[in-house]
Amino acid sequence: DSNACRRIISKCIRNYTNLNTKEKHFFERVYTKKGYLEDKDNSGKIFVFEKGGKIIGMGMTEIGWAKKLFIDPTNHNLGIGSLIFKKLEKEIKKEGYNQVNVYCFPNTVTFCEHRGYHIVEQKIIRKGGTKIRLTHMKKVL
Repeated sequence: DSNACRRIISKCIRNYTNLNTKEKHFFERVYTKKGYLEDKDNSGKIFVFEKGGKIIGMGMTEIGWAKKLFIDPTNHNLGIGSLIFKKLEKEIKKEGYNQVNVYCFPNTVTFCEHRGYHIVEQKIIRKGGTKIRLTHMKKVL
């Protein structure tokens, strides 16, 4: 259900303490835009995690990349993010890739480091007049 995924994305972005207001507005506007998940031109897949019949987490794969890993903030620290990350890694390996790339928000770098990812590059890009801080991380499978 793309609406449930958009709600989770919105809740997560609003709760991020390491994003400034402009970054939060930018990501919420882009990632929750109607059609973004449904019409995304990618060769990957979307995976969701359900609890009690309700979607509480999601992640995507796309050409060797793990993307859009979001867990409902009320369900953080329960291992759900790790489970989804493992599923994404397994899918990426099944697709023939020997490494996983991910772009992290400032608040998720430590999460990725604890799962064996290392920093490739930290950068600031401009999107629509907003400076976006991203960290490119990688893990060999």
